[in-house]
Amino acid sequence: MGTASTPPRKSPPKRGAPKSPLGIHQATVCVVCDRVIIGEEKVCNISTKRLEENRHRISVVAYDEFYRKPLHPLLVEQYSVEGLDGLLLSPRAYRE
Repeated sequence: MGTASTPPRKSPPKRGAPKSPLGIHQATVCVVCDRVIIGEEKVCNISTKRLEENRHRISVVAYDEFYRKPLHPLLVEQYSVEGLDGLLLSPRAYRE
């Protein structure tokens, strides 16, 4: 009985996960929806300019106007990112 040789499996492509000088892993998280990005799809970056262009969709003011009630201040604090005041963004997302 002969043995069949199978080619080695290829590793999934590297997706450019952030490299920390301390060797700490940081999962790839979407800055808009705050979800971990998994799978083998290409991870795309979004510019600060594009986020600002969508302020009318992803801001605290947009939330308050759409739902006709204010967002709890603790949530506003938890989903704020330095330099992009007033936008609801994930602080867990990698930024350059």
